[in-house]
Amino acid sequence: GTSMFFVLAGSLLYRPGGYARESVLDHSDRLLRCNTGEFCCEIALWFDWCHLGLMTAVAPTEIAVVDVSNCDTNFLRRHKAAGNVLRSYAVAFDSAMKDAHAYPSDLTRDIDYNALMFALPLDSRMALSRPLFDQVDGETARINIPHLSKAQVAKLEAEVTQKGNIVGIAGDEMVRFTLIVASRIYLIDPEIGIKLLESGDGIPDESKFLVRLGELTVASRVVKACPVLPGGQRRKQEATLSATFTRIIEDEIKPFIPGVDIRSKHGRSHEMFIKESPRYGVRTCYSRACFVGFTDDDLERFRIPCVGHDFKPKIPKETSRYMGWCPGATRTSAEDVEMHERATRLLQQAVVFGAIPVQDGEIAYLYAWLDQAEFDILSGERAKPILDQYSDYLSKVHITIHGSLFN
Repeated sequence: GTSMFFVLAGSLLYRPGGYARESVLDHSDRLLRCNTGEFCCEIALWFDWCHLGLMTAVAPTEIAVVDVSNCDTNFLRRHKAAGNVLRSYAVAFDSAMKDAHAYPSDLTRDIDYNALMFALPLDSRMALSRPLFDQVDGETARINIPHLSKAQVAKLEAEVTQKGNIVGIAGDEMVRFTLIVASRIYLIDPEIGIKLLESGDGIPDESKFLVRLGELTVASRVVKACPVLPGGQRRKQEATLSATFTRIIEDEIKPFIPGVDIRSKHGRSHEMFIKESPRYGVRTCYSRACFVGFTDDDLERFRIPCVGHDFKPKIPKETSRYMGWCPGATRTSAEDVEMHERATRLLQQAVVFGAIPVQDGEIAYLYAWLDQAEFDILSGERAKPILDQYSDYLSKVHITIHGSLFN
């Protein structure tokens, strides 16, 4: 094939052949659909590609076709800047498809387009971001660009030039994009876990996985509680997800769990979410690629004793119906109180583990085994008031990590 297809209206259904990775999916699976606003077969633009399945319309459908066999490249000579960006994108796409963790396919659902943008060289990323910077404080912008101070614009530009991040558009607003690679390591015998993934049964929801509960700054002995999956942001010099993934596993996970079995393809997931970031004046869109791993090591030797049982935070009371009308008053609902209480119980009962200090001994991470429901509670916005108090609590107790006593 030599064409990429954009669905302008209607719906297409992909019927994978025996060599397509999607052949394991049920024919009714949503992942086999290509609906309005979606596209497929981009790989045919950049590679000599033989299609692995059949795409048919299941409703009256209108499509737009980009056929590379009829492409006139003369315009690249007339528009040098656009040509440079396109060439660097083609190189990035080629590298992404040849990556050890890639799944080349007719469909595009496994392509992380944010990761592709992060792989572009600096001049291309700046060429894509510059039009947005130029529209700050302008009155003709067609998207939502908030008023930004000169300092905030400078910080956003530094994100592009120094950290390899991107400033772009999500929906109808200007956002800062950052790429995260995370690992979800289940406390399951590796042989059993791998069989569950390969069979398509999935991991049971009640299964425990490793959560980075917080981090201890060794010099100041201050703890910041912020439950996240182990991982980190992609660095400027890392051209592929594989490079980021390898660094995280080698630097953070394997010194802690030498026998961990990480699956680079099976169970891999991708999600995007947006959070407020007042420092930059625009919201941040996080693109998170998550890899799955297994271990039967419960990390009991790293357990931090006597932590949590005496944690007694001040739980805000429900705001009365009358106080809720006061201007500027922070309202606490019954649901907020319930979530605060549940978060408190989880932190009181959690078995906390301390890892070997990383980043040249400057940081030591604290971990716990949680299931999905517990992780959702502690990582939610409603748990923040409790986590702030938990940070203060941990900063005052005696913590022993890898033979060293802190606080």
